[in-house]
Amino acid sequence: MYLADVGIMPDEFGRPHVRLSHGDAPHVSISHKGLEAVAVAAGAGSFRGAGIDMELAKPMPRELVEDTFTAAERALLEAAAAEVGESPDLWYLSGWAAKESLGKALGR
Repeated sequence: MYLADVGIMPDEFGRPHVRLSHGDAPHVSISHKGLEAVAVAAGAGSFRGAGIDMELAKPMPRELVEDTFTAAERALLEAAAAEVGESPDLWYLSGWAAKESLGKALGR
């Protein structure tokens, strides 16, 4: 396979879509912040989709935390953070990234 055999174009929602001249194209997902980026690819025959997210390690606004997580999810994240002696802020951020990744993988 040559570089010319591979194309990556956005779909109608802006998600990257791989086109190959032959064979099954993998699912791909990308995320970037500034000049830093991360990507993942997964075989289309083995996975429904692929999702990845990266976020700057800084606290989320409280309003966003309350809009993003149910009370039960917030309690779970806060308990997990307390159990290991960490700030809930990083656990909220990890939860956010997990939800973003799952949404990308499921095409939402």
